[in-house]
Amino acid sequence: MRQLGFLESKSFINTLAAADPGLPEKLKAVLKKNIVPELNLLWMLFRIQYAVEKPDSIYLTIINKLANGDTSSYNEYIRKGFNYSKIKKESSSYVKQMGYATFLSPLQCDGYYLLGNRPDYIDPVYDCLRDLSASLVKLIEQKKVPPPMPPDLDLFKKLETEVFFQAGVLDHITPYQVGIELGKYFKHYELLLDEDNHMMMNHKSCYPLLRNTFFKYGLGSKELQNIRASIQCKKWKSI
Repeated sequence: MRQLGFLESKSFINTLAAADPGLPEKLKAVLKKNIVPELNLLWMLFRIQYAVEKPDSIYLTIINKLANGDTSSYNEYIRKGFNYSKIKKESSSYVKQMGYATFLSPLQCDGYYLLGNRPDYIDPVYDCLRDLSASLVKLIEQKKVPPPMPPDLDLFKKLETEVFFQAGVLDHITPYQVGIELGKYFKHYELLLDEDNHMMMNHKSCYPLLRNTFFKYGLGSKELQNIRASIQCKKWKSI
């Protein structure tokens, strides 16, 4: 992600702009007015991307209504479970049982980004994950514990492990460019791209067939080639 310029962190603002070019500025104005708690709203909008295939109309409704002082749609999605305050409270309880290692994973994945300066665009990943990981971030910034860092990518070049990466070119959360970049580091690697999004809705019957066949027979196998040519997977494109 660092090498790619943290494309993931820009996916939310890009999704807003795709729904309506004026929506990012409208959201910025809503946040400035503090009509509803900032982190609650950012978390809600962020998580909606994972819950529905096309969030555009929901974003338009929530943000436009809030811009007019109407919190009805916001409250509707709070009731549907997109409630950051509740998540944070539950997370605090979870932390007491599991320790702060529960937040180690996002810092390992996005540590270079989350431990850096706040971006000049709206990014719920930065604001919400830093808030959820605040105690650990504080220890790192006070140099009381070292920052979690991933291994050097060049180490992957020594592995004989086969890697099979499936990606959607329309993914609005995890950019497919990550799959392309990783292909530079593994000896035995295959990337399959489809015109699909993060929810991988277009070929629901294809994905488990591909995965199971890969794990059983491996890359380059006749069985995997047959599954890729089957009617369930006929639109897949291999790179």
